[in-house]
Amino acid sequence: MAVQNGGSLSVVSLPICGICATLRNEERGDWDRAEISAFIRLSDNRYTGDSLMLHPCLELLQKISVFGALSTDTLDFLLQRATVAACSEGEYFFREGDQAQSIYMLETGRVAVLKHWQGRDYLLQHLEPGACFGEMALMDMYPRSASVLAKTDSSALKISTAALLELYQHDLEQFTLLQMNLGREVSRRLRKADERLFHARITATTADTEPTFTPLP
Repeated sequence: MAVQNGGSLSVVSLPICGICATLRNEERGDWDRAEISAFIRLSDNRYTGDSLMLHPCLELLQKISVFGALSTDTLDFLLQRATVAACSEGEYFFREGDQAQSIYMLETGRVAVLKHWQGRDYLLQHLEPGACFGEMALMDMYPRSASVLAKTDSSALKISTAALLELYQHDLEQFTLLQMNLGREVSRRLRKADERLFHARITATTADTEPTFTPLP
């Protein structure tokens, strides 16, 4: 078990989710190791006991389009390699410009996606539980294009590039399907961004200026 409690992000490397966030001791700002140990034993028993007991986060992934059509075995494979990231209100899951090494699935709380420009942060959107974020940088291999700030105490399932590499080595067909899903999600967001940009430019056009786009006759 690895426990990290430095900076703005608390991460516990356990194949669990949800109630992990409750293991954080709010008074001391750290993790209660006795509680963590007890939960590890509970988590381990899920895999050594009844085979029908599925991972508690399985339902979360099944509702996210990025993981659409992936087999239950593949989702369980990823979940066993996942960690939980917990942020208190006002803390960042990551900041614009950070190196990207993970994809996040928001489980509890509410976060804001922010873009920094000329010394100010601008709100792009709010995300609710069930939303996926951080996937764009996994495809283009560039640093994070925006920051994600916790508006309330929040927790997210975190799957690393190392886990995805293991999936590639384990099951190429399922890995390819996941990459296709990621491509569709990024394309969908790009389409929405194009629509917003178009409407913003049309709205900004006035009678005293040349239109940004020339309407067809």
